[in-house]
Amino acid sequence: MIKQKILNYLANLTPFFDPENISNVFTASHIAVQFKIKRNTASLYLNELVTQHKVIKIISRPVYFLHKSAFEKQFFHITDYQFQNVSDLFANKPLNENENDLFSLIIGHNQSLKKPIEQLKMAMIYPNGGLPLLISGSSGTGKSYLAKLLHLYCTINRLIDTDAPFIVFNCAQYANNPELLTSNLFGYVKGAFTGADNAKEGAFEHANGGILFLDEVHRLNGENQEKLFTFLDNGIINRMGDTKNNIQLQVRLIFATTENLNKHFIRTFLRRIPVQVVLPDLENRTKQEKEQLIYFMFQNEAKLIQRKLSISPQTLANLKNQQFIGNIGSLENVIKNTVASAFAKQTCQDVIKITIYDIPQQFINQQFIQTTPINTTNIELDQNTDLSYLEHYHNPIYEMIYDTYIRLFTLFTNTPSSHELNHQNESKMLEEIDHLFDKLIFETQNLHYQQIISYIINHITNELQYLEQTFNIQFNGNYICAISYYLYYRANFNFQFNQITHDTINSLQQTLKKKTPQIHRLVKQLFQAIESKIDIQAQPIDHIILTLYLNKMGAFDNNGFTKAIILAHGYATASSIANVANRLLEKNIFEAFDMPIDIKPQEIANKVIDYIERHDISHGLLILVDMGSLKDIYQFLPHTITSPIAIINNVSTQIALNIGSLILQHAYLEKIIEEVIPQNIPEHNIIYPNHNKPKAIITTCATGIGTANKIKSLLTDSISSILDIEIIAYDFEALDRDKGTDTIFLLYNVIAIVGTLDPSISDIPFISLEELVSGNSNTTLLSLFKPIDRKTIQEINNRMIKNFSLERVIESVTILDSSKVINYIEQCIHHYEIITHQSLSNDKKIALYIHLSCLIERLVRNVPLENHLYQNHSQCQKISLEQIKEACSVIETVYSVKIPEVELLYIQDIIKHKTEFSKLP
Repeated sequence: MIKQKILNYLANLTPFFDPENISNVFTASHIAVQFKIKRNTASLYLNELVTQHKVIKIISRPVYFLHKSAFEKQFFHITDYQFQNVSDLFANKPLNENENDLFSLIIGHNQSLKKPIEQLKMAMIYPNGGLPLLISGSSGTGKSYLAKLLHLYCTINRLIDTDAPFIVFNCAQYANNPELLTSNLFGYVKGAFTGADNAKEGAFEHANGGILFLDEVHRLNGENQEKLFTFLDNGIINRMGDTKNNIQLQVRLIFATTENLNKHFIRTFLRRIPVQVVLPDLENRTKQEKEQLIYFMFQNEAKLIQRKLSISPQTLANLKNQQFIGNIGSLENVIKNTVASAFAKQTCQDVIKITIYDIPQQFINQQFIQTTPINTTNIELDQNTDLSYLEHYHNPIYEMIYDTYIRLFTLFTNTPSSHELNHQNESKMLEEIDHLFDKLIFETQNLHYQQIISYIINHITNELQYLEQTFNIQFNGNYICAISYYLYYRANFNFQFNQITHDTINSLQQTLKKKTPQIHRLVKQLFQAIESKIDIQAQPIDHIILTLYLNKMGAFDNNGFTKAIILAHGYATASSIANVANRLLEKNIFEAFDMPIDIKPQEIANKVIDYIERHDISHGLLILVDMGSLKDIYQFLPHTITSPIAIINNVSTQIALNIGSLILQHAYLEKIIEEVIPQNIPEHNIIYPNHNKPKAIITTCATGIGTANKIKSLLTDSISSILDIEIIAYDFEALDRDKGTDTIFLLYNVIAIVGTLDPSISDIPFISLEELVSGNSNTTLLSLFKPIDRKTIQEINNRMIKNFSLERVIESVTILDSSKVINYIEQCIHHYEIITHQSLSNDKKIALYIHLSCLIERLVRNVPLENHLYQNHSQCQKISLEQIKEACSVIETVYSVKIPEVELLYIQDIIKHKTEFSKLP
């Protein structure tokens, strides 16, 4: 894998990094040549490694990349991953080289141990000698280890002297001998008891200036606990046999216990220990932490035996899914025994192969081996292996998922605005998800865990059936299968991201929530329903993946349907009609409301209003009622409805079937009424919205809906973020035929039609695409968008030209990021207009966008134009060229190129002479 090779390359070179004389071997350009790949491909891999916290990025000119772990070993520990320059990087160098936060190196420091570590540090840094600390947790959870680490933490951070003592006192040795406890803990004076021939210091005095660690403190009875009160209250002790001479000491106390605090400690003792920390059992820590611990312990053994280890996937899978009663200590012993067994059989081998036969037999989980999928390749590691890489990449399926995440983040961060998703990048993101889901389904479907997948599919199917009714959508088998496979793998592995990536995820999630609110709500409800049933804790990235996927698959295509409900008196009249109609139509078209005989019209209307608030009725709502006062409920409906509502009286199963059939044909509400009324002659009433109709612009084209959609994308990217106006692509033939009688004109306040041919609809202004792009329509737009000012119209115009040109730029450049290129060219054009005090016409801007993008690519490839038809120029031309060069300085800076005079002359030609009008592709 090239990305791993690049990481290894940086790991080998970073120790030789010289901040005073930086070599170009750390640049993307050099790495691209080294691995025979495109420069933008190298940049993509390098930025992914930065996102994964494996590589440091120095944003200078040129940009440099360093291997993070290798840098820290050679120089100092850092917490950030991007720096503006080398000085910014070395500004993080601590005054004391050892001034690192040791706890950041602990596995689980930002997960299950985050809160305990915060408490431990708080107790140590508290003024006047810190606070007494009690650490509780089962045997083997790491209490003694953390106590030793706290001592080192205090010395490094100058809370105590570097040579301050760390005294361990095991209370279990004195559980049944209070006198022996007193003498060893507090010391004694000569003659204190028989045999006390000389005075002796106790553990407290030995620990003065440092830390006293009282392990297994639960073994002290109430009397022994009370003997600690004097020191806990006043910081003084008395030696045994001497009650007069108080000894003032500066000792930090750390207690540790494996037992329940309320059962083994008196309240007055616990009250004197303000910081009480509970360490979780190994089984209560995350799967990722357990995996990290296993790799870490194997690496420690590799260091001891000075050999590389090759660990079978069965071995790793068994250890990851085994329960260890003795927690971390027990796991460590099992791994030590496992490596020792393999080493004894292969002492002459350079690589020690570890198999499941090396694990102590009592720790073999036979049931797990038979039913759980595992990776098929061995994991190799030695003392220099980057364990963070193994955590994500030891399994090709997890690698595939993780790489997809990173590519999605990279695509999103490359959008022109962090609050928007342009069409190009969204399409690429959807391609990534499609590719991932295809591989998850088709490349893993023959493995031996189909029973688990079936279990997940059943639960998801049940929940989606409910959501289909709620949201009036329909899922097919592929949706459910794809989602189930993805969630299966996610349930088996939780990915951890840094703060920068978390911010990107949150921004992307908010963008999607704004863009597709209904799908966002659906996905949220789906996870709320299935999390506990399939044992998965959904992360924001999962919401993003499913939202993008369902949006791409058109899960809400059914929103184009007119909605329909049945209201009827009786216990189950409405339900019976709706059930029969839905089954015969093979789709959930109708929702039923059964009403008591004596219900009031206002109460019925409230039911309808609640339905309207929960559903999208932008294509109209049909209310089928049975008799009596139900037909009058329209009087109670709000006058601010934004869509037409039709109420049809005397509902029957036949009427419901006729209406349902027309709904499935995407017939509009008026068309449905027109078809049904002559057949059945029921009473009806249509309510049209009088207020609050949303504004809309219709895009259309005589060549078909495809071009209309392209025009829609252009307008959406240019107008929607500035003005609250809906852009709708519509069939030209329908507009030309119906002349404004379509339902869309009842649903929306259509302020304009934009397209290639005028459908001639009265009172609706038509703007041709050519007028729009040329800028000749600005006066018309100004009148349509009142009270928008000319400045905003100009901003819309500039966005239009930029987005229009982007399509052509994408076709023109091959190695550059077209989105970034278009932004830099926009800066050039804006700068030129400022320094020359002139505004360029739209056709010249389009020509400049396309020409400058090709120019940049030529210069980057080092193939500039060599001559111009009129090389000699006057003094006036020279001034003009200097202005062009100044405007284009951003290109020279960003791409580290120099624009030759011949290129400036061609740019001048575009600005000074007529250009050919470019049509939309």
